[in-house]
Amino acid sequence: MFRVLIVFLIFCGTAWAEENWQLKYENLAAQHAALLDESVQLKSLITRLSLKVTKQESIERRNKAAVLRKELKQIAETKKEKAKTSVPPSMIPNGGGK
Repeated sequence: MFRVLIVFLIFCGTAWAEENWQLKYENLAAQHAALLDESVQLKSLITRLSLKVTKQESIERRNKAAVLRKELKQIAETKKEKAKTSVPPSMIPNGGGK
């Protein structure tokens, strides 16, 4: 009778331990899946942020280029105006001071 009781206790303990390990495994599997999902979300967020930064840098470069074009255009117009108003040396009496 004592042997039967020991066998029964061992059987119950083994079944309990197996169930406990099964629950722990399922919990770890759920945590792993949640971490994978979070990892995918973070990678997506990083990608979107890097694209946004790239787009912002592109806009800034485009704006700088537009400002530089305006400045160059103004410089060219100023030189044209100066060229129109200045008198060439050949028009100055005595060859421009020669």
